[in-house]
Amino acid sequence: MNEYQIAARSVQHHILSRPELVKRYSWAIPDEESIRAIVGLRKPILEIGAGNGYWASLIATAGGSIECWDIEPGMHVDGGSEKLWYPVSKGGPEILGPQHRDHALMLVWPPFNTPMATDCLLQFMKAGGRSLIYVGESMGGCTGDDEFHRILGSHWEAIRHVNNPTWGGVRDRVCLYERMEDDRRQRPRGEDLP
Repeated sequence: MNEYQIAARSVQHHILSRPELVKRYSWAIPDEESIRAIVGLRKPILEIGAGNGYWASLIATAGGSIECWDIEPGMHVDGGSEKLWYPVSKGGPEILGPQHRDHALMLVWPPFNTPMATDCLLQFMKAGGRSLIYVGESMGGCTGDDEFHRILGSHWEAIRHVNNPTWGGVRDRVCLYERMEDDRRQRPRGEDLP
């Protein structure tokens, strides 16, 4: 039985509670289609906020190239520490630079109502980045902040959505984005983004 099947069976049979599964695996539930879509971008991936590296381990196993960072590698939001599924370095948006312009930035369930996702996206845009993998909910959901979703809506174009399995009451999905060209953007007046 592979990791997808173990996690899916645990969810289906309620063997473990959601908090236990989130702590052990991830806030979002990956599946084979999601991982194939991400690896199918054929770009090296930078995941910020990688937690315990669960998604990265699946991406690497599927042949993707990925590097991970988190401000507290392996630490769960509620303070518990779990094993690392994949190497996760200490760091956040500050690690993003021009050397990453040809990478895809990956954000899986960035914290709700904090600037973390916005800071990552702005730093990545400043570095010239053009590909984004976002796993979370849309505006008004429980991932990212309003500014992140505003920038996403005005400067990025969705090229693919994958409806991954979700927890009850959660509406996250895997979204692959490309940065819009300057002439296709509709900027609000006075907006000054990279």
